[in-house]
Amino acid sequence: RRDSHAWFHFEMDLAEQSEPGVLKRHFMDLHLLADQIREYVFDVEVLEPEELRDAVAAGLQKVASDHHA
Repeated sequence: RRDSHAWFHFEMDLAEQSEPGVLKRHFMDLHLLADQIREYVFDVEVLEPEELRDAVAAGLQKVASDHHA
């Protein structure tokens, strides 16, 4: 969402976008980026790579299970 904290955190206004609302980033640490993305769970959807999408989902599942027990 254009008015979300995630939009500003990931500098969507400054980033080159091949598609509106789609951000492509290079990253070195998959788990660090997954942690950052999880902070914006309601505003961000990881499309690819699959490994990053899975890391974000696994972290969210862990948080849910840790707080559900």
